[in-house]
Amino acid sequence: MKTLNFNKVEDLKKYNDFLRRSHYYDFFQTIDWFLFKSVEEKYIFYKEDGGKIKFGGVIFVLEKAGTKYLYCPRGPVINYNNLSELKEFIGELEIFARKKGYRYLKLDPKISTIKREDLEKLFICNINEQYDTQKDSSCDALLLLDVDAETILKRFKKKTRYNIKLAKEKGVKTDIYIDLNKINLNEFYNLYLETSARHNFKPYPKEYFENFINKIDKDKLIFCKASYKNEPLFISINIKYREKIISLYGARSNKMSNLKASYLADYEMINYAINNNYKYYDFGGIYCKDNQVNHGDYGLLKYKQGFCTSGFTNYVGEIIIDLKNYKRGEK
Repeated sequence: MKTLNFNKVEDLKKYNDFLRRSHYYDFFQTIDWFLFKSVEEKYIFYKEDGGKIKFGGVIFVLEKAGTKYLYCPRGPVINYNNLSELKEFIGELEIFARKKGYRYLKLDPKISTIKREDLEKLFICNINEQYDTQKDSSCDALLLLDVDAETILKRFKKKTRYNIKLAKEKGVKTDIYIDLNKINLNEFYNLYLETSARHNFKPYPKEYFENFINKIDKDKLIFCKASYKNEPLFISINIKYREKIISLYGARSNKMSNLKASYLADYEMINYAINNNYKYYDFGGIYCKDNQVNHGDYGLLKYKQGFCTSGFTNYVGEIIIDLKNYKRGEK
């Protein structure tokens, strides 16, 4: 595999063209996300065929408990109908990791049609089933709403429809911004700190979001704020990418939760997606199961399911390969 050269404009164009062609694209595999993440060592690897990129992936070198490993978030970008390509990608990563002395390979592929046990046999690896935002893991399911102006409200759960109506009647106001000058990052971060305390997760520093807004392509950013009498109750940072609006970061106040401001904000973002010809509204990941009622993210799960009544897309989970016990070709 080759390594993307960021000093060559033609290489950047080639990779962006590859993502536009691919059915298995993901925002976390873009150059934007690569540049934003403040990881000391990171790469974009790719394989060409006939002058065009065949498959590739964003790779971060991370460390946990003193052990370094390679991580490919929501990737690689590859034809998952052809597992030989995935095996080739993993084989190339293995060679690179062994040269560098890294212990693990960790991939988060968007595979939803292959059984976990079949992949474990093919790659001689472990595949995680349990995910937790508090343990810095990715999700194994996404809630992706197919937006349709004629049927959208009818597809929400009754309680969700009621809460949207209630927020409107109580006087909650929403504003959608694409102008960075109109977003008050201090307002967002104050709500974000309240959210982190409420859900018991370690918050990013404010500089993380400042860096995000500065590094991500401005045409991709969109913000939504829900307020009551000029007091912000909910603010979200969203991404416009291909045919999707992605709900990436959301922060809600502890005050006036009875006004259901987040319901109205998400509803207005869905309307924005409809009015601007996007196909999907991506609610993001699911970090617990329906039967985990005591999980810290159970309330968030039920909230998202109120909008996405058709269910969610299940992925196979993280592929984790321990190179100490892994030998290519052995079954």
